[in-house]
Amino acid sequence: MNDKNQLDRGGEDFSHLYNLYLRKGASALTDVEARAISIGSGGASLVPSSWTKFVQETIKEDAIMSKVNVINTTTTFSQPIVSADPSVNTNVSEASLGTEDSSMALASSKFVTTAATYSLKKVTSWIRVSTELLEDSEAAQSVEELIKRQLIAKLITTINNQILVGSGSGACQGSVTAATAYSRSAIIGGSAGLQVVMSIFRAIMNDGGANLPKMTYANFRRSLLVMNTYAPINFTSEGVLWQALAFDDSFHGLPLIWHPLDSTGTGSTNSIQMHFFDPTQYMLALNFGGFNVTRLDELYAGTGQTAFVATVRASGNIMNTQGVLNLLRQ
Repeated sequence: MNDKNQLDRGGEDFSHLYNLYLRKGASALTDVEARAISIGSGGASLVPSSWTKFVQETIKEDAIMSKVNVINTTTTFSQPIVSADPSVNTNVSEASLGTEDSSMALASSKFVTTAATYSLKKVTSWIRVSTELLEDSEAAQSVEELIKRQLIAKLITTINNQILVGSGSGACQGSVTAATAYSRSAIIGGSAGLQVVMSIFRAIMNDGGANLPKMTYANFRRSLLVMNTYAPINFTSEGVLWQALAFDDSFHGLPLIWHPLDSTGTGSTNSIQMHFFDPTQYMLALNFGGFNVTRLDELYAGTGQTAFVATVRASGNIMNTQGVLNLLRQ
């Protein structure tokens, strides 16, 4: 132990005491043991290093979070939001290094007026586990694995939801929300519903077309295609989207995600039908070191269950407005 009587979170002693805390609660630990695994007055305990590593490994496999820029930090900071093709000003001559000139800086018109502020906010997930199962010594390791996997899966789902549709107030700024805020939208389809026609995608890949904001070919190719789960899709031209969904999880090379983008429903004018999102143009700030879990013994005691609440802090926003685009119903 160190001077504060706290154990190394990567050590076996910490893992053993943490497992005991999860299964039996803080009352099963001595005061010294409770301090050793950093159990606070509210019952929250920092997780073992193995839990943090599992979060990082799970992120690498996730369809959304594996592609965004993840920063591990505890700091509040500001980051400019660019409104330009990401390939602009990537070629800098050796002679210009150390100087400030036109080859080193984007014009002020290429930046959004207000920079994004990253201020970490709580993100939580919770599960309930049978108290009988927790008290089963034979299930000691597998129960901890269950709790870990379920809490982390729900945390990542919650953060992913914020990355897409977060309000930016007390949560991450979502890509869909940002597209609305920065007027990155286009009207498609007709009164019969969403018309899935290839001309839309050719227009985006080429020059934006007559009614579409420009989205560069590079952005388009690496984007996620997010479909509104409530969208009344009307295949009046081609059935390729249905075929793509039947045999693969992509559409013309775009990873496809189903999500309720517009809670107001899709029958109304200007409701969001589809969303293009280049996750490489998004930054997510996370505090991995502050990841903690609280065991709540009394909340569901009457039903023979124990609740566990996981908490991590996060903040996120787009880095380039050209990486998002909403397609709206006419």
